[in-house]
Amino acid sequence: MLSMLWLGVLITFGFGIITTLRGRKRYPLPLPPGPKQNPIIGNLNDLPTPNQQDWMHWLKHKELYGPISSLTVLGRHVIILNDAKFAVQLLEKRSSIHSGRPENAFTDMSGWQYVLGALRNPDHVKKTRKQLFQEIGSKNSVFRFNDVQTAEVSRFLIRVLDEPENLHQHIRKEAGAIVLKIGYGYTIEPHAQDPLVDLADKAMEEFSYALLPATWAVEFIPIMKYLPAWFPGARFVKIAQGYKSKSKAFSDVPYAFTKQQMSNGSFVPSFLSNLLRDNPVEPGTEEEEIIKWAAGSLYAGGADTTVSSIASFFLAMAHFPEAQRKAQEELDTVLESNRLPEFRDRENLPYINALVKEVLRWHPVVPMSVAHTSNQDDTCEGYFIPKGSSVLTNIWAFTHDANVYHDPMTFNPERFLTSPDGKLPERDPHMLVFGFGRRACPGRTLADANVFLTVAQVLTVFSISKPIKNGVAQDIPLKFLPGVISHPAPFKVSVRPRSAIHEQLVQNLRVHHPWEKSDSEFLPSYRL
Repeated sequence: MLSMLWLGVLITFGFGIITTLRGRKRYPLPLPPGPKQNPIIGNLNDLPTPNQQDWMHWLKHKELYGPISSLTVLGRHVIILNDAKFAVQLLEKRSSIHSGRPENAFTDMSGWQYVLGALRNPDHVKKTRKQLFQEIGSKNSVFRFNDVQTAEVSRFLIRVLDEPENLHQHIRKEAGAIVLKIGYGYTIEPHAQDPLVDLADKAMEEFSYALLPATWAVEFIPIMKYLPAWFPGARFVKIAQGYKSKSKAFSDVPYAFTKQQMSNGSFVPSFLSNLLRDNPVEPGTEEEEIIKWAAGSLYAGGADTTVSSIASFFLAMAHFPEAQRKAQEELDTVLESNRLPEFRDRENLPYINALVKEVLRWHPVVPMSVAHTSNQDDTCEGYFIPKGSSVLTNIWAFTHDANVYHDPMTFNPERFLTSPDGKLPERDPHMLVFGFGRRACPGRTLADANVFLTVAQVLTVFSISKPIKNGVAQDIPLKFLPGVISHPAPFKVSVRPRSAIHEQLVQNLRVHHPWEKSDSEFLPSYRL
């Protein structure tokens, strides 16, 4: 065993020397500034750990080295962008150069390499994006699912009214119900825990860590993936093995459900059934894998991201009651307190639209974007960006830039409205938070519609505040968890009907949108 141990050490050390020497090239311009490199390993020790808020870790580079900086780890370059103009310059205007994804051994080991956010094969990326855009990429295509979203938001309101103490569970159930119905034609358990919603919760938590950019050492030393799990420093191997079982279930279980429903003629039209109807595929083929993960990408991109946004909304309303008050004044004026808002009301609710934008800006769902990679040499601001560089964009830094957003830590929807004195709105965060260029989120229209309807209907009927204990309002920490998809840390708020009239509006939804029988009995068995 000792001989194997030393063999692993020598292999890793030798690989470090080779890659470092390979990385010592003369470039026509300097690399962006960054921390001093150590021999052999370069800036390996300057990477964030998986339990750190990586967006705050990289934001320190802006203070130390400027808005564009770099590291070199074992011969591989990482470019960090802390200013939105450089992200637009490189990832939007030169998207043909900077739209790849870097190879990441940990992502591959975890089984998440086929989800759109990590997909590297350009042909597969193109096919997957085309399929997603076809079904949910435009307002007209998303309009087809308005009834699904309306029904599930109504059921969310009922659950919150009945059990306000289980708010976070209800948020996850709402998001899961919408994306599973749209993606697979699957109806969740109305009251009990649902196996697919639970699977998504567990899988997406791990997905959020598996795709962390420039965090896992094996990303820079791929040979480490061959280390046994017992090897010192190779705990990541065991972690990846656990992640892989869930990523496989995540893609396979709902896919098998829809195929089974289609074969017996009892399916509900959905994203996946539409794809399989128009593109019949043979089991086990590459085409099947692409379609399976196109649906999985919708599942991944639609569930957890919406959960984060809606949770942030509740947290913000408890901390910033003035924004809640102004939103409810607008809703009462437009709706006259006798009905719930619908999608058709959106153009008449400018403050609510501004509040949705502020939710997206205040805490971006993906604070540190998944890494892009450059397929050829390029330059930016007089600095050299070598081919193969990983380019990281700090979305949180973009949406909290004090030169763009006044008092950026404050939740203030009015920043997106034209002020009485003619001051123009601040930059629309939709242009930042959904990614850039050819890697922009194809489901952003669906996500935006979901957040709008949930926010508008919740504020119509509920008051959100800090919890009261012994007559004293309890403080709620503003804390956000690390991960590619970042959520607020668990918190408690008070959610109460605004009046007896508003409570009756929710009660009436029981008749308009009765509970549906779940499809969980038709799911294939699986083990995690």
